[in-house]
Amino acid sequence: MLPDDLTDHSLVRCSGCGTSLGTWGDFKQQTRRIILEEVARGTVDPRGAGVDLALKF
Repeated sequence: MLPDDLTDHSLVRCSGCGTSLGTWGDFKQQTRRIILEEVARGTVDPRGAGVDLALKF
């Protein structure tokens, strides 16, 4: 779950149980790292990886 007033310091919570998953900023950073690792392995097409990654291919 994402709060209505979303900032990089906002807590992200599981919509099923309400457990905190960390901050939105941390969540974005970890997601970016995973996507870049998948691009490097060739399992993700960089053209579909996301507009905020600024990948060159």
